[in-house]
Amino acid sequence: MDNDTKVQLEKFAQFIHGKGMSVPSIFILESTKYLSFLGNQFLYACGPLFTSFVNETKYYNIANIMEDKQNIEFLIEKIEDLNSKNLK
Repeated sequence: MDNDTKVQLEKFAQFIHGKGMSVPSIFILESTKYLSFLGNQFLYACGPLFTSFVNETKYYNIANIMEDKQNIEFLIEKIEDLNSKNLK
């Protein structure tokens, strides 16, 4: 995992935590992390449609990040770290 990916995932974890969605996000990510490759392929298949509404660069960057299960694990760990710091 490169440094840019880590920074993006950390920002996303902070966004999730800031919205108070840590527990539901961890639940969803844990239950779907083994399907991340299929989700990635779905994002690529729907890319031409979705990129007419959202930024194309960001969309495909998220699709690339979601392809690797290690990235999902990293995101879960960051959300859990933020959540545990908040509880102390």
